[in-house]
Order: sequence, then structure tokens, then C-alpha cells
Amino acid sequence: MKKTLFALTIAGLVAGCSSAQEAPKDPALESNSEKVSYGMGLVMGERMGNDLPDLQMEQFLQGIQHGNNGDQAQRRMTQEEIQAALMSYQQQLQEDQAKQIEEMTQKNVDAGNAFLAKNAEREGVTTTDSGLQYRERGEPVSFRLDQVIPGWTEGLQLMNEGARYKLYIPSDLAYGPGGNRAIGPNETLVFDVELLAINPDSAQ
Repeated sequence: MKKTLFALTIAGLVAGCSSAQEAPKDPALESNSEKVSYGMGLVMGERMGNDLPDLQMEQFLQGIQHGNNGDQAQRRMTQEEIQAALMSYQQQLQEDQAKQIEEMTQKNVDAGNAFLAKNAEREGVTTTDSGLQYRERGEPVSFRLDQVIPGWTEGLQLMNEGARYKLYIPSDLAYGPGGNRAIGPNETLVFDVELLAINPDSAQ
């Protein structure tokens, strides 16, 4: 058995050396047409790497060759089959993305709940009926503020001028499952807030 394995290993090494020696040289890049052709291939390859991570290179290159030579009989798929494959692939991508968002959303909910449960036990932290938590300096006072997340609206109503709070805002009082550009879905938010002044004219 050992002799057989040894022979196969040597044969594989020899075949590998032979293939390396017979590898074709890089095509010339002298004429403008050659450079443009290579450049277009390079750009397309980079784009495909981003748009199609599981690109099958052998099938991709064959598709380019068959599409470029104009021989309809050589093509292995009809336009309808191509369209159906693209739609199926796009649908699978959307399902995968939705699953990732759902998993991230639940992960953020669990992390936020665990944080708030532990934070509620800290000295000086108050939890309101809605789940908003805050730590304060000074006495709370009623104050109205629109056009911000609900957690800010509620928190600022608890503050008086000059007060400094640390607000711990649950996801359902923040940006919820949608998040925004900088905040993930269902993330719990923490803010240090100092209320410098109240303007009655703009508190509507």
C-alpha cells in the first residue's frame, strides 16, 4: 500500500510540473484593441466579483464566447431560460438578505433587552412605563418636542433647563426594525443629553 501511494504522489508531481511548463503565455497588450479588450474584461471581472460572488468562471467565459461569436446554434440557453435563471437568482438573493436582516434584528433585540435589564439595576437609573431609562441631575419637568424619535420626545419631557441626562432608549422608542444609515435594525441607543433651554415657540 505504501509503495502504491508513493507512486501516485510522484506521478501527480510530474503531471503538475508538465502542466506548469505548458501553461500558455499571457496574451499581448500592444495594440489599442488588445488593451481595450483586456481592460473591459478586467472591469467586468471586478464587477462580477461584487455582483455575483459565486460566479462560475468556466460557464461565464463560455457564455462570453458564445455570445460574442454570434452563432445562435451554439448557444446553450434561450433568452427565456436566461431570464428565468436571473429572476430565480435575484429572488434567492432577496430571501438571503431578508434572512440576514431578520437574524440581525433579533440579535439586536436580545442584546438590547439584556443591556436594559442589567442597566435597570444600576444606581440612579429610572425606568419609565414605556421602557425608557434615564439617569438625571436636577428635577424632571414636562416638555414637548416633535419630529424626533419617541425616546427623545419622552426623555426631554422629563428634563428642565440645564439638566443633564443619560438616556437609554429601547429599539421600539428609537428607529425600530428599519434602523437608518448609521443604526442597525432594532438597536438600543444611549445618549448623553443636556437641555440648555426651552423655546415655547418651537415646541409644537
